[in-house]
Amino acid sequence: MKQLARLTPLLAFLAAVAITTVAVRWRAVRQPWQPLKGGGEVRLFAVLHGNEPLDDWFNVSWRDRLREAWAERSLGPLTSEEDDDTRPTDGTPAIALGLEARNLPNSGIQLDRSEMVLPDGQVFRIRASASALHGKGADARWHYIIEFPLIPARARTLRWNVVINGAMHRFDAPNTAFRTDLPVWKAEPLPQTRHHEDVALTLKAMPIEPSSRKEAPTDWVAKPMWKITRGGQSADELYRIIGSFEDSAGNITNEIGLFSEPVWKVRATVSRLEQFPFSEDEVCWAGTIDPAAPTARSSQGYALAVRSEKGAARRLKLVGVFGPGKYEIKDAAVISTAEVSGKADRAGEWDPTRKVHTVRLDRPALIIIEDYEDETDEMFDVLVFRDVDGSFNPPDVRWRGSLTIYELPSKPLRVGLARSAPFTLEFLITAPERLALKQDTAHR
Repeated sequence: MKQLARLTPLLAFLAAVAITTVAVRWRAVRQPWQPLKGGGEVRLFAVLHGNEPLDDWFNVSWRDRLREAWAERSLGPLTSEEDDDTRPTDGTPAIALGLEARNLPNSGIQLDRSEMVLPDGQVFRIRASASALHGKGADARWHYIIEFPLIPARARTLRWNVVINGAMHRFDAPNTAFRTDLPVWKAEPLPQTRHHEDVALTLKAMPIEPSSRKEAPTDWVAKPMWKITRGGQSADELYRIIGSFEDSAGNITNEIGLFSEPVWKVRATVSRLEQFPFSEDEVCWAGTIDPAAPTARSSQGYALAVRSEKGAARRLKLVGVFGPGKYEIKDAAVISTAEVSGKADRAGEWDPTRKVHTVRLDRPALIIIEDYEDETDEMFDVLVFRDVDGSFNPPDVRWRGSLTIYELPSKPLRVGLARSAPFTLEFLITAPERLALKQDTAHR
C-alpha cells in the first residue's frame, strides 16, 4: 500500500496527460496475426489519416499509449523508441496503414510492394513508409506506417495488398477518414474555356487510360486535351501546361482524380517556354556567343560574365565556348585544362566531393552550367537563345547532365534568362468513367 501511495502522484499525472493530450488522428484496428514468410507474425493495428509528415505518425498520444499498455499488461507502449528509417512527406492529405510485427528472426521485415484498393477497384500505390521499434527484448514489436498520397473520404471500407518478405498479405478495415459532409461542387460540361490576359485555354476532353508503368502511383492516368491560343492564334509551342486534379475532400494528385468523387477540379498551370516571343526588357541577357572568336576553338576557351536576376529560381553559373580538350570547372571558373588525344566522349562528370565539373571535348562546343538550387515546379526561369536578328534558334544539345553541352552555333547567338510567368486556371468537370476496369490478378 505504501508503494501504491508513492505512485499515486505519478498515476494522477499520467491520467491528466491522457485526458488533456490531443490524439493523433488514428484508430486502433487490431486484427488477427498473420504468419510471415521466413518467421514472425504481422497484423493490422491502426489506420491513420491527416496531413502530418510521415515521421509524425509515431507521435501517439499518451491516452493511446496508456490504453495499449493496459490492454497488453506491459510497459512497452510507454517506453517506445523510434529508429532512423523515417522519410517525411510533403504534408498533403494522406491515409496510412499501420502494421505491427512480432517474433521476427531478424531486425525488421521487407516491404516489397503496397497498394490501396478502393471499393470501386481503383488502385493507389505507396508514397512513403517508416518504421519504429517499440519495447525491448521478448516484448519488442516493429511498427510500420505505409502511407498513400490521398484520403478516399467517400469509401466506408478500404483494402490494402502488401507484399511482405515476398508473400502477399491482404488487410481490410473501416475507413477512418469516411465523411458524409463533403462540399457539393457543380460541374460544367466540356469543352470549357478560361482566359488570362490575351491567353485562352480550353479543356476539350478528359480521356483516361490504364497506366503503362507497373510501379506508377495509380493504375489509371488522365490525359487532358488542351487547346491554347494567344491573341486568337494557336500557341501550343509557346506554353507548357501542367495539370493536377483536386476534389472536395482536399486531395490533390498529378496523375488522376478519384473515380468515387463526382466532380473534379482540374488545375492547369500555364508557363511560357523558351520559344515565347519575349520582349527585350523581359530577358536578362548574359551576352553573345561568338563562334568566330579566336579562343572559341582553342583549349583556352572563353566564358561570358553572367549576371542573374535577384531571386531567380534558375541562375546561369557559366556560359562559355571551349575548343577540344579536358576542362575542370569549379564555381563557374576553369581551374585546369589539358589536351585530349583521339576521340573524346564529349560528356561531363560531376565530383560532389570536390564540387568540380569535368568536361572532355573532341570539337568546339557551347557549355552552360545552371544552378537549380532554388528551382520549384511552378516558378522557374527560361533559358533563351536568340540570333542577333531576334529569331529563335537554339543550338542542338550534345550532352545533358550536371551541365549541358551544346553544338557550337554557326553564327553569333545571344543567351539569357526570362521569367516563365506561370498562372493557374481552374475547370470543374464531371469525373470521367472508366470504359473497363483493369484487372491484374497477379497482385490482387
